[in-house]
Amino acid sequence: MDKVFGLLFQKKFLIILLVMNVILFCISLWHRYIYIDDAWFGEQAYSFAKFGFVKTLTIPGFLGWDRHLFVYHKLNIMMGAAVISLFGFSVYYLKCISLVFFLVFLWSMFRYQKTLSKSKDENNLFLIFLLVIVNPLIVEYSYTFRTEIPMMFFGFISFWSLENFLADGKSKWTALSGISSGLAFLVHLNGIAIVAAGFIYLVLKKKFRGLVVYTITSVLTCSLYFYDLWQKGNFHTFIFQMTHWPDNVAQSYSSHGIWSLISNVVVKMTEEHQRFFWSPNSAVFSVLFFIILISCFKFLWKEYRNLLTYTFVLIFSMNVFGSHIAERYLLTYVPFMILIIAAGLHHYKELQSKTAGIMKPVLVVVIIALFAVTGMKYARIYSLNDNYPVIYHRVLSNIKDQNARILVPYEFVFNELPAHDLVSYQAIKYYQGTLPKMLTQQEMLEKINSMGIDYIVIDKYLPIDDYFTWFYGGVIHENPWYKEFYREKDFIILQRKT
Repeated sequence: MDKVFGLLFQKKFLIILLVMNVILFCISLWHRYIYIDDAWFGEQAYSFAKFGFVKTLTIPGFLGWDRHLFVYHKLNIMMGAAVISLFGFSVYYLKCISLVFFLVFLWSMFRYQKTLSKSKDENNLFLIFLLVIVNPLIVEYSYTFRTEIPMMFFGFISFWSLENFLADGKSKWTALSGISSGLAFLVHLNGIAIVAAGFIYLVLKKKFRGLVVYTITSVLTCSLYFYDLWQKGNFHTFIFQMTHWPDNVAQSYSSHGIWSLISNVVVKMTEEHQRFFWSPNSAVFSVLFFIILISCFKFLWKEYRNLLTYTFVLIFSMNVFGSHIAERYLLTYVPFMILIIAAGLHHYKELQSKTAGIMKPVLVVVIIALFAVTGMKYARIYSLNDNYPVIYHRVLSNIKDQNARILVPYEFVFNELPAHDLVSYQAIKYYQGTLPKMLTQQEMLEKINSMGIDYIVIDKYLPIDDYFTWFYGGVIHENPWYKEFYREKDFIILQRKT
């Protein structure tokens, strides 16, 4: 087993694995399936490009979102709007925003290893890149129009800058760290955890001069988030939309009073482990991390104290200041987890002891499991990939009335939003969420009719969705409001009765 473990540090073997995984990743980009959050953020970016502010026209009559949505990830949406203005409205253009940030992140990891890392071993760099590319969350989100990859990048730049400051004491590094953490906040409100982590880290290091510069630059950068909230009534609407958000994604932000905040924080601290072990996509990687962290803690604390300290502070800050526990936010920790894993593996390579003899086979098994989970992630992506914008256009081309209001799965906004009056199923989902019981198909059709919906598009995924139970099996019961208009293998269209 020592020989198998040793392969992890052989340049030729690492390059072969790296190239194979890069090929798998590149193939997965072709006609990558449309994640529902691509549509959620894509619509916001489209409206910002068109109107100069955000509104969600496909979710009418809910918290005023269709008039003006104030709670949104400012920098992410602005970048999306810029891409739309330059290149047009396409899900693949928007997905490329995360891909570009991912590539720049890889460059930053490369530069960090070359300048600040204690290990100058070239093979260690290949190992780090391999650990990045075989992370299932990175495979998923590095080509999804969401905020996690940009936030991961800005968080790592903030840490790297602080390390440079500790090395040479120049204030430009704390300024850069503050700006980077502020940009993380502008990308996603959870970026406040990165801002707080940098602040706490500098306090622990007793670098108070740097702390002043960091605080000023991070606060000034964060303040840009509120540029559109100064007008009369806007901040009140922002707070209203935040505190009435339909999903439980503001567990800390929407606390009512200090005791409610403390209660929420305590509850979240007891649930932080869920972020690491949410699903196999995160669990196997987390198992590898915790095995290394626990078994090599003495070595890591001696040789990589700054890295460990910042990682612990970041985990604490994300739990306390972040909105809620979710697997995708583990990506904020991933760069530091990877550096710790790589350092621990390299330590075991040099270590000849009974403990090392026991741990090396365990680590090999976990790493094989990580490759297996990543393989399953690719298999799922490949099974879902298709040219969906073309499919959606073909389906809606059956509806000749260009003024018709159409209820569609949210993904249909690509690229049909500019050409049709669309209402997404999210509007129905959020309406259902306000009710004490699940509506029957008849009751839901009556509600849809009251919204002025002329056509309903049902796709093959809705009948197996846990929430959209009204169309299980694609069976439409006789009703006074809608009749079948069109049916094919994957889609049904209902038309309002005249």
